[in-house]
Amino acid sequence: LLGNYLAGRVKPDVVTFARAIPGLRSASSTLSRAPPAFGLFPSPPDSRASESPAADTFTEGILDEACTVLSGTSVASPAVAATVALLASVVPPSRRARVVNVASVKRAIWQTAARTEAASIFEQGAGILDIEAAAERMRGIDREYLRTEADV
Repeated sequence: LLGNYLAGRVKPDVVTFARAIPGLRSASSTLSRAPPAFGLFPSPPDSRASESPAADTFTEGILDEACTVLSGTSVASPAVAATVALLASVVPPSRRARVVNVASVKRAIWQTAARTEAASIFEQGAGILDIEAAAERMRGIDREYLRTEADV
């Protein structure tokens, strides 16, 4: 992070929710075979800070034989990848190859990210990923392309 700061680069580009995300897991996955020391198993109920009954559902660890709860890059990256796929899908297939590219997707994500006062630009980049706003912005980029195409 310090290297990016000193070089004048802002990283990360955006941030997304990546704490205590429930999901499916395979019985043969590495998570299923990891020893408790890896921190993948739920804490005992009496050590949880929250008194909410829902807290058990979102405690990081293995929920049951088919589900787990994880935090960090391992869940943030797939969320951003899914967002990119969604952004591509809002552009009609007939124009997708001409409209959807790294620059247009990054533009839609950056222009719609929600800044928070709780973090610096070097901690949050453009802000928190707003999927719905990014999809609407991608539709706008597609409309811009149509206007440009009509002018040619």
